[in-house]
Amino acid sequence: MLHSLVERTGIAMQNNYGLVVLCVMLLSSAGCQKSIPLDNLIATHKSNTSTRKSTKKLSLNEAIKQQKLGYADNLYLEYRGEHPDSGKIPAMILKLSKAHIREKEYLLARYYAEAYITDYPDRKNVDLAWFLRLKSLFLRFRSPGSVDSLGEQFQEEARVFISDPFYRKYHAKVRDMLKETKKIQHQRNEALARYYEKLGKPKAAAFYRQRDAASKEKE
Repeated sequence: MLHSLVERTGIAMQNNYGLVVLCVMLLSSAGCQKSIPLDNLIATHKSNTSTRKSTKKLSLNEAIKQQKLGYADNLYLEYRGEHPDSGKIPAMILKLSKAHIREKEYLLARYYAEAYITDYPDRKNVDLAWFLRLKSLFLRFRSPGSVDSLGEQFQEEARVFISDPFYRKYHAKVRDMLKETKKIQHQRNEALARYYEKLGKPKAAAFYRQRDAASKEKE
């Protein structure tokens, strides 16, 4: 998937990480939690700048430790373009997914988890990749200002996850996430209902209480 485009174009990601994140957000806006087409991202960001031109070249681990994730992303893309069959790539992907989660960059974290699942479906850590994919969605929903649809999507994906014994190592953690998701949804619905009651809009308040009741029936 990813290395084929790199081999065809010979393009290295540029260091302007703000544009990278913006591009990912734009590419994923139509379906935020679907697989992010990073191939398109690479093709969009043509640049003469390479990680090799840095005054001091860091390793992937050093870049992650220093929270230079744009630099780390570039290292990964450059390495994968040069060594598409390297056995080091799967571990690099998981490290980047975890690093982006720590930095609250959940779309990119989910992208890397999906890249692992797509490219290495038979590797022993694929269950971890599926968990990171799900965790990034949960944390995105838990972030202030997130839309309720993310919570609904997380619950759907989480139910499938915990129904499969292959992922049993992470079932307890996902069940805890499910409980927290439902709690957050209840708090949000109740807060909105009270808000509209204060505004003298009983129909709007009733809508959120009905939605809360409907979500409880699905449990």
